[in-house]
Amino acid sequence: MSLTSTARVKAALGIPSGITFNDTAIGYAVDEANDYVLRAIGYTSLTTQVYVDRPIVVGIQDSIVLRRHPALSLVGVTNNNSALTTSDYRLDLETSTVRLETVDQYWSMLPGEIAIEYVAGWTENTVPKELTRCATMIAAGWFNAGSKAGMKSETFDGARYDVDPLPIPAGAQAILSRYEDAIYNRSR
Repeated sequence: MSLTSTARVKAALGIPSGITFNDTAIGYAVDEANDYVLRAIGYTSLTTQVYVDRPIVVGIQDSIVLRRHPALSLVGVTNNNSALTTSDYRLDLETSTVRLETVDQYWSMLPGEIAIEYVAGWTENTVPKELTRCATMIAAGWFNAGSKAGMKSETFDGARYDVDPLPIPAGAQAILSRYEDAIYNRSR
């Protein structure tokens, strides 16, 4: 499962589907763009299993906001070094928050006494359209930049300018900035 495809990029570039001469090069650009976008937002694939042992406790200490959003499911939860049963907590899918269900039960404030393992990300049907658009823009830009591969600068009509080997379109960068994970992905 990926964010964009060769067919999507060809459509964005205006290349008819029956023209297959550049499909291999476009396919490489698609693979790299998909990886780039996922890395930029702190993922290695559309869904990823995450283990957290230092969560952020909010509110009256009965809720934990998971750092990766959206959370799809919980694999296991411990509090005070004890495994909880599924009736002890619930996952709010809208906010990626784990809430304790038992009255007067709170999350431990001691380091290392809470552990949550969960699956975060998107399914093929729930991936945001703007991430698909972002990967498509990047792949199309990289395919178009292929004619300048290996060049550091170019001269045109007497003017010399530097060539960016892998440009990120401004529109794609704007989309990425809304999804970048400052905690897990400090640099690209």
